[in-house]
Amino acid sequence: MAHLNSRPARSRDGFTLIELLVVIAIIAILIGLLLPAVQKIREAANRMKCSNNLKQISLGAHTYEGANGVFPPGMVNMPVGIPDGYAVIDNYPQIGLLAVLLPYIEQDNVFRQITSTTNINQPAIAYWYLGPDWTAGQYRISTYLCPSDTALSRTNCLLGSFTDAGGQYGVDVFATTGPGRTNYMGVGGYFGKINYGPYDQYAGIFYNQSKTTIASVTDGTSNTLMFGETLGDDTDPTTKKWLDQYSYGWMGSGFLISYWGMRPEDDPSGSGFDKFTSRHTGVVNFALADGSVRGIRRSIDYTTYVYATACADGNVYDASKLSGN
Repeated sequence: MAHLNSRPARSRDGFTLIELLVVIAIIAILIGLLLPAVQKIREAANRMKCSNNLKQISLGAHTYEGANGVFPPGMVNMPVGIPDGYAVIDNYPQIGLLAVLLPYIEQDNVFRQITSTTNINQPAIAYWYLGPDWTAGQYRISTYLCPSDTALSRTNCLLGSFTDAGGQYGVDVFATTGPGRTNYMGVGGYFGKINYGPYDQYAGIFYNQSKTTIASVTDGTSNTLMFGETLGDDTDPTTKKWLDQYSYGWMGSGFLISYWGMRPEDDPSGSGFDKFTSRHTGVVNFALADGSVRGIRRSIDYTTYVYATACADGNVYDASKLSGN
C-alpha cells in the first residue's frame, strides 16, 4: 500500500512589496477623503465657540445697561466736538469698550488692576503711559479671541481707535507682541457720532463717549447689529492673502464703523484692519442687540449693511439679506 507523504503549507511572513504599496495608497486616499471633513468639523466647532464668545460679550453689555441705565461707552476717548483727534489722543484714557465690560464677563480681577479712569467726562493720560494699566492689558482674555484666527501671534498691536470731529477714523499702531488681543469690536454704525447730521443719523450703539440706552435702540434690538468680528489686519493687494502683521489690543478697542463696508474675502484694495471681517468662510459673526448671534454674509448689500449697523435711523431693511450659510 502506497503512503502519501504530506508537507506542511508554507507560511507567509509579511506583505509583498506590491501589497504594501497598495495598502499605503489606500490609506493615503482615505486620509485625503477624511482631511476636509475633519477641517470642516474643526471650523464648525471654532465658529460655534466664536458665536458663544459674542453671545457672552453682548450679554455682558446688557448686564452693564441693567446696572447703569446705559450701555458702556464705545470708547473712553476725547468727546465729540474736539478737533484734531490725533493731537490730543494722549490726553484721554483711550480705554475701550471691551475693558469697561470686563467685570460683566467674569473678568473683574483684571478690571480692578486698571488705574485709569473709565469716566467718559474726565480727561486723563492714555493708558499705555500707565504701568499698571499697560500690565493689565497684557492679559489674554479667551472670550475676546476667535479660535479660527491667530491674533496673538501677530507682531503689531493696534492700541486704540476713534472717530474724531473732523470725520477721520484712525488707530494708534504700536509694534509689540505683548498686549492681549481681540477679534471683537462694538458696532458704531455708519461713522459713530461726529456732530455731522447726515452721518450721525446712522450712528450705532457704540461711539466715542456714547451713552446709548436700550430704549433708544428704536430700530428694534432684533434688527440692530451690536458686536462683530474683526482681524485688525490688511492683505497683500497682489496675492490677496492676509499679511498677518496686525491685530487689535482689547484694552483700547472700542468700535468699528460701517462706512467702509464689510470686507469681502476677495478684496483687491488690501484694506482690512478698519472693517468687520473674519477667518470664517463666507460669513462674519455678529451679535445683535437682542443677544442673538448670526453669521452675516460678506457679500451683503452696502445699504442694508449700513441700516443694520444703525440703531435709530428708522429705515427698514430685508433681514433675509443678512443671512450667511
